Amino acid sequence: MKREFSLSRFLLTVLVVLVICSLSVLGYFLNQKLTHEEKVISNELLGNEYIHRHLAGFLESVQQHRGLTTSYLSGNASFKEYCLAKQIEVESVIRNADAFELSYGGRLGTTENWKRIKARWQELKGRVFSLSASENISEHAEFIRQTLAFFSYVTDASGLSLDSNLRTYYLMRLITSNLPYLSEYLGQM
Repeated sequence: MKREFSLSRFLLTVLVVLVICSLSVLGYFLNQKLTHEEKVISNELLGNEYIHRHLAGFLESVQQHRGLTTSYLSGNASFKEYCLAKQIEVESVIRNADAFELSYGGRLGTTENWKRIKARWQELKGRVFSLSASENISEHAEFIRQTLAFFSYVTDASGLSLDSNLRTYYLMRLITSNLPYLSEYLGQM
């Protein structure tokens, strides 16, 4: 009788140990999944912030700069001060984006591409008043195309383009791609 009691106690102990081990393994995998999901969501939030708090304003200011400089280069001399003021605004937007890049660019892998966008802006800004109106439109259109490609890069780098929920995917696509391209299309008219 004592032997049966010991055997059942042993089997109960083994069963408890197996349950505890199983729960530990399941807890580990759950923790890994939640940590991964937290990182994905964090990157998506960073991408969203970058696009909407920094790049959208940059795009809008550059598009407005195109219109103002085209008016100036078409003969309306009164637009020069507006052009210069818009350049100052673009530089302010760049400084804000630089602060974001300093904090998060390495994590998103966007730093080198952002440096190229800024360098291209400096080049365009430096020679804009020596262009013809049609050259100005072409140069700005190419620069804006590069900026829109950077939007796509940020969308991909942050994981926004990988959203598995169809509703939020299409909403993200609308906001990060379709509307910026539409605004550029309308700005060229």
